[in-house]
Amino acid sequence: MDDLFDDLNDLSDNDEENPIKPNEILTSSSSQTTTPTPSLTLTLAKNISDTCKLLATDAFTSHIKSISSSPSSAFSLSSASHSINSSPDYGRILTSNKFLTDLEEELTLAHNFLKQQYKPKFPELEEIVVDRLDYSKAVKVLWNHSDLSPLTASLNSILPNNTVIMISVAGSTGSGRQLTDQELAKVSELALMKMKMKMKTRIKHSR
Repeated sequence: MDDLFDDLNDLSDNDEENPIKPNEILTSSSSQTTTPTPSLTLTLAKNISDTCKLLATDAFTSHIKSISSSPSSAFSLSSASHSINSSPDYGRILTSNKFLTDLEEELTLAHNFLKQQYKPKFPELEEIVVDRLDYSKAVKVLWNHSDLSPLTASLNSILPNNTVIMISVAGSTGSGRQLTDQELAKVSELALMKMKMKMKTRIKHSR
């Protein structure tokens, strides 16, 4: 399943500068999830596609194709326009900003869902690694291993040394358990979804 994570190292790590903080924040102990309130329904969906639907919508797909097919030089507001509000590019910018906000919200939901799914294996990890992208990278390395000693070099390549030490200590003294194949498949799906959303966010920022 590592192939699902191959592009994670190419992504920017600055997605926490302006995090969206929706009400659907998960809270759970290391051994069980608290009883969900109605506001948590989305984050507890059985399938990630039930939670993060934007990438699959016709409107989003059509908008991305519209931007991709337009030359970068044409995607701007010309001072010669009769009215900025009537400019096609102005409309694209407004739509892009709307989709960008929705993407960030869904990215946060997917991250919370990923933490929930991986919590049985390493409940302390979300407190040690708070950056969303770094957390995904750490999950890729830690995966379902019981012995973390051979993973030190790999962790040091993506995280500060003091963070790696904290992970090693928590991993040796924590209460985590091995994940089932079904749980690992869900973790993979969530991490891949986060990667796709982050890549789309970068595309929109680059225009």
